This record gives sequence, C-alpha cells and structure tokens, in this order.
Amino acid sequence: MEGEHGGTGQDGNAHATGNAGHRQAQSAAPSEPPWNALSSCGHSEKDTRSIIGYLHSLLILLSLTPPAAAEDVQGKVYDAFSVVQHGKPKGDVFVYSAAMATDSDPIVISVQGRDLRPRDKTLRTDLQKNWLSLNVPEQFEFEDRSLASCPLQPGRQTGRCDAYAFRDGDTVRTFYFRVDNWP
Repeated sequence: MEGEHGGTGQDGNAHATGNAGHRQAQSAAPSEPPWNALSSCGHSEKDTRSIIGYLHSLLILLSLTPPAAAEDVQGKVYDAFSVVQHGKPKGDVFVYSAAMATDSDPIVISVQGRDLRPRDKTLRTDLQKNWLSLNVPEQFEFEDRSLASCPLQPGRQTGRCDAYAFRDGDTVRTFYFRVDNWP
C-alpha cells in the first residue's frame, strides 16, 4: 500500500507517512498491541514509556479535588506581577506588590515608571478584582467588600485598605489592598 498515507517498510509491515505519521500503523501480525505500533512509526519503546509516564502524572493531577488542589491561602506571600489594561498593550503597566494580602501586609498597586494619578482611580476596583480572580481559590464565595484600617504607610496620617471577604465553608478569609496610596 503506497501513496500519500502509507507504504510498506523493510519489515513487511505497513507504515503511516505524511500527515498521518503518528496514526496507528497497520501490522502484518494482528495480535501486536497498539503501543508497539507506535515504535513502527519511528517511536522507540523509551518514547512510549515517557508518554505513559506523562499521562499517568497528568491523570494524578486531574484527579485532585479542588480543595486539595487549592493552596492554603492563610500565611501565603503572593508574588508581585504586572498587568496592562485590556485592549491597550502599550498602555500603563500596573504593578501588584508581593505581599500576604493581610491587614498588616496589604497588596499595593502602583504604576511602573510614574506616580498614580487621579484618573487611575477609576481603574482601582477593576485592578483589585483582577488580582482576586487570579489568587482567590474558585471554591471561595464572595461575602463583602469594605473599607478597613491598615498600618500607617510612611508619610501618611491614615492607614486605609479595601478589604474583600470570602467564605470557604466555616472560614472567612479577607484579602487587603492599600488604598491610601491612591490620589
């Protein structure tokens, strides 16, 4: 059988070629298991074991229930990262600080290369919600948003934070964002 989809190799077995190169090859010996057919397409037994190992690891990862897969958020220091406004790839770069997101160590949002401006305040809640969507486990249920006291920041007379409370079963976890750095 020759042509676009296959030919006969030196071993007398049919081999897939072209775009169907990884398709299971037809074997002259009907009792040959499908994994061996991969090696007749140029894959070695070592490649087959690697694929099986990868699939096994993936299966274990996918079998974790959401609470087991979600990290314990209490006492965690969240990584700093930056974002740009959706649809404005050359716009201002907003930076989230590394912090524990607690009242004593709130997340601070700033703009790379300049101070926050009054017009930036219109984006504050959206930026906070963006951080929450990336860091709060899905099984947590939103409870409340409020203004809370935070430790004083140098040069400020008040310490204010937006506090977002989420419920996880019987536990309420609150995430804090400093707001007294906004004009």
